[in-house]
Amino acid sequence: MLVCTSLAGRHSRDFINVDGPFPQIRTLLLCTHGSGYNPRKIEGLAIEAAKKAGQLSSTAILTMQWMRDKELQSYGLKEDPDAPWMLWSDSDNSGWKGLGDASSTDAYPRPQSMQFSSLEVFELLLSHMTDCKKFPNLRNIVVMGHSGGGYLVQRLMLASALSERLINNSNYRLQYMSAGNTYFAYFDSTRAVDPDVEPSQLRMAPFDATAKNCSSYDKWGCGYRSLPRMLKNITAEEAARRHRNTYVTVGAEDTGPKDKTCEMAIQGSHRLNKQRAWAAYLKHFFGEWQ
Repeated sequence: MLVCTSLAGRHSRDFINVDGPFPQIRTLLLCTHGSGYNPRKIEGLAIEAAKKAGQLSSTAILTMQWMRDKELQSYGLKEDPDAPWMLWSDSDNSGWKGLGDASSTDAYPRPQSMQFSSLEVFELLLSHMTDCKKFPNLRNIVVMGHSGGGYLVQRLMLASALSERLINNSNYRLQYMSAGNTYFAYFDSTRAVDPDVEPSQLRMAPFDATAKNCSSYDKWGCGYRSLPRMLKNITAEEAARRHRNTYVTVGAEDTGPKDKTCEMAIQGSHRLNKQRAWAAYLKHFFGEWQ
């Protein structure tokens, strides 16, 4: 895995290994790419946002790149037998986007000791950045991703025990930003009866998988069944409780048809409607917004 980094506007791949301290840093942007595997572009957008906010000199930006064997080849990266790269599959539900473990392939075999999940890597980075000796004045943490990165951000939010501790720590203000998701991990069997009606007309009810011929509607990714290793001991109720301090965004014109599988289609015909239905579901699940 590569981590592209910017510390107070200075680009580096190594500052997370520097002793510090860095008292000028007050904000951390922890970003992830999506299915486009374009961390440099994501990093550039984050830097531009910090500039426009007038906060670049006090901001640290970490942009995670989830490596596949394709990246090893295209970047010309060499294997170190003593410190091999962690590699993940591209699967939405069992790869890095689904909190899956780093994979072992015939071309790049990995020992069992290297089967870290993307959640564990995320928490290691977050733990490092909340070291009070290194970043004594860090107060604001924003975790963000778009599209495939948005899937990951939502799932990190549901699963991360460290995030929950930070949310309850008055020293930090932790927020998640998940943008342009194609689908969401629902906590129970409830779905919108018709996700494509006007928002004011959305109605929630238990989903009839038999009548709709969609037994996979609640599998991990779209629901809370067939969970990855890192979620097996976290109940849906616990995961739902962690769904806070979260911004879910979508473009007003993001209405192109996307995935057609039944479990995704029942959430809405396009991203805008999926996110409207998701908002209605959260209101139904938690009651009126607090």
